[in-house]
Amino acid sequence: MESAAADVDQPVTDPAPPLEGERESVEVLPELTLEILDIIKTAQSQHGLRHGDYARYRQYCSRRLHRLRKSVGFTHGKGRYAKRPLEPSSVRDMRHLMLPLFCAERAWAYAMQLKRENTEQEPRPHYHLLARLAKATAWAEKLAALCAERTDQRTELEAKAYAAFMHGNLTLEREDWGPALGSFKSCATICTELSRVSMAEQVHLYRQMVAEVEPSVRFCAYNLRRLGGDEAAAEMDGADVEGLAGAEGTSDILRSKLEQVLAETRAKQVRTEQVDLAFLTRSPVF
Repeated sequence: MESAAADVDQPVTDPAPPLEGERESVEVLPELTLEILDIIKTAQSQHGLRHGDYARYRQYCSRRLHRLRKSVGFTHGKGRYAKRPLEPSSVRDMRHLMLPLFCAERAWAYAMQLKRENTEQEPRPHYHLLARLAKATAWAEKLAALCAERTDQRTELEAKAYAAFMHGNLTLEREDWGPALGSFKSCATICTELSRVSMAEQVHLYRQMVAEVEPSVRFCAYNLRRLGGDEAAAEMDGADVEGLAGAEGTSDILRSKLEQVLAETRAKQVRTEQVDLAFLTRSPVF
């Protein structure tokens, strides 16, 4: 007992510092580059979206993810699913960054597939659609967070633009016009600035992205003015709604909203014409 007490009473000394050869070396990970917009636009055009086949593109994304996980050893094992979070320290080449990228693309493609199929605007498929868009946004934001720590400046900005685009799609479908407008404007601003400092072969990708979000920016601004009571601006912009629906790059989410506005506008015009006709038929003739 006395020896045990004596051991406890002994002063605690700091461990000796490691020798020069024993010091742990801090691994410096290389800065990565990933051409996000080029990868997704090429994949979309080659695997179904040139013809609006979202189901085919979604299947391609699933196959691509399976191959990527096997190539980097990031599988979830057999049997019970075990989640493996992707941290910045584990990102060692661009294939790790392509995992959240194609997870986002797969969820977005599924949402667009549901959008095409839900022609009757039933609530349950719409709820599922929103859940997929939220999942796509979460994956895009995860990609942006990883790129902020592990990639060069251009890749980081492309990831931010991509995340803003996905968030804009989600809030546009929710008809949350203010956040949607902010997200689409952020995406357009980043791509515009990148186009000014890029090589010729990259410029067209950024300009294509700006052209794709521009109709959504205009439509969100139109709805904010309409909700704000600016009737004159709403009527003036309403004449452009049909042009927005036919604009190049208009997304399916935006197109469905525009079709609703056009239907409401036409119904309002019919009611106005009916009122005018009724007034004329009841007016006395002198």
